[in-house]
Amino acid sequence: MGITDDVDVESLVERLAAPLPPVQREAFRQAAQQALEQIPCLGEGVAYRALSVLWRTYFDPPVGEQGARDSTGLRPGKLANKPPIGRPWVRARRAG
Repeated sequence: MGITDDVDVESLVERLAAPLPPVQREAFRQAAQQALEQIPCLGEGVAYRALSVLWRTYFDPPVGEQGARDSTGLRPGKLANKPPIGRPWVRARRAG
């Protein structure tokens, strides 16, 4: 493998694997090892870019209200379905 001594790939793999469900952690670790072995000149940035793309294939976003997204793929704002807070904005009259 083309890993230099100053690149701590193991801690990077562990950081990325931590939020994954236990079933997918080991599969991600193995896939990450194989992906890193394919990179001839490995640096910290290259490793992160390669592993972050791979990580997305193993990560399943949470379902339910916390992970709910609207039709645009974005999470709705906290006040999206609530009435306005405070007094309505009123334009001040200019003294004329």
